[in-house]
Amino acid sequence: MRSLVATLTMIDPVSTWIVLGNRNIAVKYSENNWVRSESPTYGMTSSETCAESPGTVNITYDFWSVDVWAFYWPNTDVPQVTCTIDGDPLEVRRPPNTTSNPHTPWHWLICNADTLSWANHTVELTVTDASQTRPFCLDRFDVTTSHTSQLVHSGAATQPTQTDNATQKPSHVGAIVGGTLGGILLLLLICGAAFFWWSRKKEHRYTQTFDGDHGAYCIS
Repeated sequence: MRSLVATLTMIDPVSTWIVLGNRNIAVKYSENNWVRSESPTYGMTSSETCAESPGTVNITYDFWSVDVWAFYWPNTDVPQVTCTIDGDPLEVRRPPNTTSNPHTPWHWLICNADTLSWANHTVELTVTDASQTRPFCLDRFDVTTSHTSQLVHSGAATQPTQTDNATQKPSHVGAIVGGTLGGILLLLLICGAAFFWWSRKKEHRYTQTFDGDHGAYCIS
């Protein structure tokens, strides 16, 4: 399953590309009109959160560029969507024109902004005419931010990632090495005991008996 938390990828020593999935705690939805589901996309199962009636979704985060992605189904009509950053409108792109399988969703880059000042920005999508037969399904927000800012402020906007957990937990390398060596020694002792038992059993597996003048062997 795709990660529901932020994923970090280094672009350069001071920049970080962060993927905020549609179920990340930094993504805020209007109430009672968004539905979570799973959808097969490019041979994988992807999480999606869909508006089945008019609603809004937004993030507020430190970044200087953002791409907003959604899912859409080829040859189907899409709801009307507006996109703003800090209250200013952004151009909303149309979905790619494709005749692919209408039952397999595609990615749709709804809007984007770059070369922004590095600051807290708010991106908001407003869906004006979604319905159960014509839902709007959000995928993710991709943002570029400062690596230093992400390390200092990650707890305020993202759920813990494996990287975050690694920086918060103390190191137990010595205990791990000691435990590993102890386990190896115990395994060697067990193997030695098992070999000794097996060799003794093999030595006494056959006992000689006599039937009159003819020798015979029976398995004990």
